[in-house]
Amino acid sequence: MSRLNRIQNEIKQLEGGRFQKLCDTYLYRKRNWENIVSLGSMEGTDKTTKGIPDTYFFDSKSNSYI
Repeated sequence: MSRLNRIQNEIKQLEGGRFQKLCDTYLYRKRNWENIVSLGSMEGTDKTTKGIPDTYFFDSKSNSYI
């Protein structure tokens, strides 16, 4: 199994909350989004809450939420 396939399989096995945290961490590190708000994540758990958006970020350059 290639490394890419192994990573894809591991991501598929993640629960919703853990996947959201993974994505938030990716955006923080790769896009340098420092003020990420994880609205759809329950504090202290790997569970998600109902609602939209799951995560948002205010972009001061375009003066809008992403």
